[in-house]
Amino acid sequence: MYHIFGDMIGAMLIYGHHRPGLPNWGAERINSTPFCSAFTKNEEERTALQTYTDNITDKLLSAHLEATGRDAVEFEKVKDRPASSLEVRMMLSCLVNADWNDTAGKDFNPDETLPQWETFLKRLDSYVARLQNKVSSEENEDRRILNNLRTEFYQECRAYFPVDQGAAVYNGDACVGTGKTTAFLALALRLAEKNKLRHVFLISPMIALLEHVEQVVRKAVAPDEQQGNETVSVVHSRAEYHTPQLRELANSWETPFILTTAVAFYETLAANEPAHLKKLHELPGSVIILDEFHASAPAECLPVIWKWLGELCRDWGCSVILSSGTMVHFWENERFKRLFGKNEPFPIPKPILSEELQRKMEEMDRKRVQKRLSPEDLERCRFSKIGDLLDFALAHKGPRVILAETREAAARIAFELKQRGKQVSHLSNAFTPEDCERKLQEIEVVLGRPEADAEKNDWTMVATTYAAMGLDLSFRNGFCQVLSCDIYLQLLGRISRNQEYPDAGLWAFELFDPKLPENRGIGAGKGVWREIIRNKYGGTPVWSLPPSQLASYAFREESKRRPGLAERQRFFLEKEGAFEFSTMAQDFKIISNESQALAVVDPKLVGAIRAGVYCDRAELQRKSVSLYKSQVMRLELSPIVNGEDLYALPPGQYDAELLGCFKNIVGTN
Repeated sequence: MYHIFGDMIGAMLIYGHHRPGLPNWGAERINSTPFCSAFTKNEEERTALQTYTDNITDKLLSAHLEATGRDAVEFEKVKDRPASSLEVRMMLSCLVNADWNDTAGKDFNPDETLPQWETFLKRLDSYVARLQNKVSSEENEDRRILNNLRTEFYQECRAYFPVDQGAAVYNGDACVGTGKTTAFLALALRLAEKNKLRHVFLISPMIALLEHVEQVVRKAVAPDEQQGNETVSVVHSRAEYHTPQLRELANSWETPFILTTAVAFYETLAANEPAHLKKLHELPGSVIILDEFHASAPAECLPVIWKWLGELCRDWGCSVILSSGTMVHFWENERFKRLFGKNEPFPIPKPILSEELQRKMEEMDRKRVQKRLSPEDLERCRFSKIGDLLDFALAHKGPRVILAETREAAARIAFELKQRGKQVSHLSNAFTPEDCERKLQEIEVVLGRPEADAEKNDWTMVATTYAAMGLDLSFRNGFCQVLSCDIYLQLLGRISRNQEYPDAGLWAFELFDPKLPENRGIGAGKGVWREIIRNKYGGTPVWSLPPSQLASYAFREESKRRPGLAERQRFFLEKEGAFEFSTMAQDFKIISNESQALAVVDPKLVGAIRAGVYCDRAELQRKSVSLYKSQVMRLELSPIVNGEDLYALPPGQYDAELLGCFKNIVGTN
């Protein structure tokens, strides 16, 4: 295709299908035999293959044009059409899916029936009405105000926000606890109904948060289990499927509602191999809700993600809803905008909330909890030992939450609380997902007790950032280690979330205990956040600022101080624009590869793997702890299978209740 007709796109698609994997166009362009070297061993074989291909291409094209009823003139027009990298990936998805379905004998249905969005919307209305009836008798005046705001927010998305603006990016900047999940789901269903769209995607940055969203979506739009399995697909590493057919349905993105992680979603957009791209053609004509968008990707990945989202709206009929309680308005950042060319399309999100509703939400949020962020507060909360931190925290009424920098720090703090005879729960990814799920249910039981319950009022949860994002938990007082503005604001959403506690507060603290390791992944955020608190945001008290304004300012300052950030952002934009598919697939990562080692805690599962018995991937994930390689070495774990990043964590080194994988480290020193 390329050698005879100069058809780069056609050649890349054929190569990408059979190699498999789309290549770097630049490398192939300078190759003496483009798109051939991967299939041959030497120059002689390449020449023979190219000669054979040249001789047969005309015959194949004639047969193709005759079968499709098209002529060569039409073909010339198609091959000259410019294409973006995302468009090439879409083409490969169509090609691969057609080939695989044909091979499997799967029927092709050109008259695809659109989902019954109006029916789903009515079910959602009924679900929300039940929730509103449940809380309508609340005696607390603040809670009544909050519930009235939730109702107003839902109605704005359900009935008043215009859905005839065409495909666009929408800014869903709304305070925590205001019912964003149901409100934006209502808006998504209206957009899908009005514009005859095919799917609603819900994307979350964490599996724990995605599992919570899944519960809401299933209850709201598909309460029947059988119907729910055919309506809602959940795609992540721990998802369980009752039948192989349901697994295939989920991984093909064919159901009306698709729930997946930000890692899986974004890395699919950057992928180059057929196995990852075969479902991508289902994305056009969809509503995409990006939950907790501010935390869905690292800063170096944001520009190319912004490029993709704009293209999905502009060229592929998608509508994108950005959802966050602490939205970072990076699209207003001049440094960010300069990464794009003057003539390059740059999406500007349309605000969903009216100015009046936004004002009322921010006013309510300021009253919900005291942000103890004065320079004097921070000076009081500088502790040299864990014991000093606990003395301060225990002087404030529970239920409390202490958010620590690392999971080892959380384990040590929980251990010292237990040593003092206090009621404590530790929630972090020091535990397996299976144990985290159980512990979260136990925590919800404690928090659901009456306010006068003595145990609840003297109970503390110690956590890492795992518990700071999106979980529907509510505490009276919180203590957040100085890590970043974003993390503090996220934990703020777990304090008096439903206006239960009129005396609620959240402190920022620093801890210099020599026993605790530092989280080097925090980067510039810690220094910026410390300076913002001490300098009062240029004279304005930090506690008085709306969360999104504070988060956007912190993002701007952090971006200035991250060495090489702009270069890395430009790198992804340039590689994407130059059709460097292999490089994008290899280098574009939402999470560092270093965190991929798994430590299996179930002895039976370890034995089965060693015996060569097939183990379901979801079960493996649920019974394992994710560890950095340095932690694997520190714990002196043995590989289950040589050459694999899969290790055995013996029962004697794991505590499912308090310390997780740090049992031997914390319990002995």
